[in-house]
Amino acid sequence: DRECLNGCSVGHCIDEPGTGCSVRIKTFDYLASVMQDGNPYASFIVENDGDDDTVVTATLRVDNAVRGSYSNTLAPGDSMEKTFYYSPPSETGWHDIFLNVTSSCGDKDNARAAFRVMGSGEPVVRPPAVVEPPEEPRQTGFDIYPTVIDMASCNSKVIALDIESSMNQSFTIRVEGGDSEWFEYPSKVVVAEEDSVYIYVTPTETGKHDITVSVVADTEDIYFSDVVSLYVSPAAYEEAEGTFLGYMMNRVADAFEFMQENYWVIFVIILIALLAILGIGHRHLKTEYEDIWHDIGRKR
Repeated sequence: DRECLNGCSVGHCIDEPGTGCSVRIKTFDYLASVMQDGNPYASFIVENDGDDDTVVTATLRVDNAVRGSYSNTLAPGDSMEKTFYYSPPSETGWHDIFLNVTSSCGDKDNARAAFRVMGSGEPVVRPPAVVEPPEEPRQTGFDIYPTVIDMASCNSKVIALDIESSMNQSFTIRVEGGDSEWFEYPSKVVVAEEDSVYIYVTPTETGKHDITVSVVADTEDIYFSDVVSLYVSPAAYEEAEGTFLGYMMNRVADAFEFMQENYWVIFVIILIALLAILGIGHRHLKTEYEDIWHDIGRKR
């Protein structure tokens, strides 16, 4: 008995459209060519992809004449499927078919197409088949990461090498730069499509080291390389369960690293030590000199 401000659909008032209201036609199938005495059909799937429950109504029209209608309540994410059978128009030629979808929450969707009615003896016109585009062939390629590593000496880090191959073939891997004992990795692998290889790095010398990782696809003869920069700092000794020895070793390592970064501190320390030695020596010489003159004075 109440007034529906936004109209009504199958006995339900249509709510004002909002962000939570959305219906859409997922599929709409029909016969593109039908005979005058045939029994054509049209089928569809409609989905509620909004956030609220809603009553969905689908109406099929042929040349603006209703040939079928169906309603259902759909929860969010649900869909309804229906097939309408109808009598074809009596006149041959092209005709209009239209699917209109409305909802009680206010959203709507539609789909329109044309089909042909043929008399007896006319060839059946079929829609062209959909040709899927061919998949792009897989290309052989490589990816190395990370290309910059900060780490402490005698610790281990991992370099990942991702390989994609267009065929089943072997790959030769080499690592150059630094000590060969720093690296652990397979020198040859076989990859059919894609695979990952891991290079374990354990440097023992501090400083910056540039290493070159190279990969060769043996069958295709494709070469790839990249440079990985290692920034190696002095090893930090773990405190053995809080022992004093572990604490002192860590402090020594920290002091060594600090002096490497602040070499001027060493110069200042040496200068202070030299001044202290000169001061002590001067006092010692002065004392001896005074004692000698004192002895000479007594002898006189």
